[in-house]
Amino acid sequence: MKTENSEHLQWLHNRFVNQHNESPNVDFLIRLREIIEEEAEQEKRFREFKKFLEERKTEKTRVIEEMKNKKVEVPERKKKVWKPPFRVGRKQNRAVLDSNGVELVVFPFGAEKLAEQYCKLINKYGIS
Repeated sequence: MKTENSEHLQWLHNRFVNQHNESPNVDFLIRLREIIEEEAEQEKRFREFKKFLEERKTEKTRVIEEMKNKKVEVPERKKKVWKPPFRVGRKQNRAVLDSNGVELVVFPFGAEKLAEQYCKLINKYGIS
């Protein structure tokens, strides 16, 4: 068991008073008592802070363990299936759509011809 500084200083104070018959009202013993009180207060605050940190650490550890043990169910993603025949969109002639009108790809402005060629290509050879 570790002896606290305040306990050791108190032992010195008691030794001066009881063993060496010093008066407790001597200036250096009065100052020693003040130091003992300050040190005891600091030690008390330190113990409380240490206890607070330990509680917080155990709380964090508990939360982390819960997160590790928690099984998260990730829904399976549906694989997009486009149904041929494919066609070019009517408004801007840039989007390639399947038979249900689901967008497959949108080409940039000015690439309307490329969209038509892509549409013909996938209708001819299919999509994988």
